[in-house]
Amino acid sequence: ICGGSVGCPNCEFIENCNPQSVSPLCICKKCEQLEDPFISYKKAVAEKFPMLNIKIWPELDNFVIMHSDKIDEFLKKRKTANQAGGQDRIAKQHEKGKLTARERINLLLDEGSFVEVDALTTHHYHEYDMQKKKFFGDGIVGGYGIIDGRQVYVFAYDFTVLGGTLSKMGAKKITKLMDHAVRNGCPIIGIMDSGGARIQEGIQSLDGFGDIFYHNQLASGVVPQITASIGPSAGGAVYSPAMTDFVIMVDKLGTMFVTGPD
Repeated sequence: ICGGSVGCPNCEFIENCNPQSVSPLCICKKCEQLEDPFISYKKAVAEKFPMLNIKIWPELDNFVIMHSDKIDEFLKKRKTANQAGGQDRIAKQHEKGKLTARERINLLLDEGSFVEVDALTTHHYHEYDMQKKKFFGDGIVGGYGIIDGRQVYVFAYDFTVLGGTLSKMGAKKITKLMDHAVRNGCPIIGIMDSGGARIQEGIQSLDGFGDIFYHNQLASGVVPQITASIGPSAGGAVYSPAMTDFVIMVDKLGTMFVTGPD
């Protein structure tokens, strides 16, 4: 991985470098065979922090020691975020014949290519006891990945979190991804399963939808905008798809209405 220029960060012995190593730490073949829990921990850190440059790995010992508590806390939060609204709500989603937001994204993208953005976002609203109803991701799962070798940006409303309703922070996540898609010339894909605006946030949620509509207009004719309706969608979660280039609906699951149904 490092081409022998750095060497093994465990024993710092370049001659032991194993070019075939699949370890993100470039552990040499000799050290990979050691049953050293600290090496295993460093590997786990490397997998969770791929943005760290390989050249700093000889100093990773100090990094892990100094920040191990923060890293553990981060990993716990990521695990919680992956549970979305909780196992009970996930089970109800499955009972309806629907997948969760992350399951949908993972099926859509090439295996292992999804990179989530702003996974630990939460809303900032205080009225109506909303501080007791905080979920990491805040009802939107989004990021970028690969489909058949081409990079795309994707976001999915998470129905297990407050019915997939949109908050101000959720809107910021979506528009951020749309900005990146336009900047990089990549398609943007939205997966709809949403109750529309989060009524507890009132005008802030509606303003978030307005910002999404504005970004739909900015992206129009610049990059492909694709919508997949895989669940009930209402209000703003319908207006925005109407401005995209392609709308795909799943039979007997996808519904779209601008106001509440009869």
